[in-house]
Amino acid sequence: MSILLPLLFIINEIYYVLNMSKLNENFNNKDIDKISLFDLIYYILRFGSWMWIIVGTFYNRDLYIILLFIFGFIKFPLYHINRKSYNIYGIILPIVSIFFYIAIFMFQLHL
Repeated sequence: MSILLPLLFIINEIYYVLNMSKLNENFNNKDIDKISLFDLIYYILRFGSWMWIIVGTFYNRDLYIILLFIFGFIKFPLYHINRKSYNIYGIILPIVSIFFYIAIFMFQLHL
């Protein structure tokens, strides 16, 4: 695992937290004309982070990556169970993910 990937994913999650409503609106409307270059980079890094989490879950078996996988997929059943819980979880998940990515980054630096 590269040391830079968790750092990129931390920046990506912070970008999402700061631009959450705009990114969600653009994604829901699928309005390609309103997507900026930073938004496009965000979506590419988001896809890359999920690929990294899935591969890391089976290849590396790091506890933090497994927890990211579990917390990420809890969101999908919540959508069908309770929409209000899903919305609250959608706000909390990026913040929790930032902490997991920081922990992964620190362990890769051996701090």
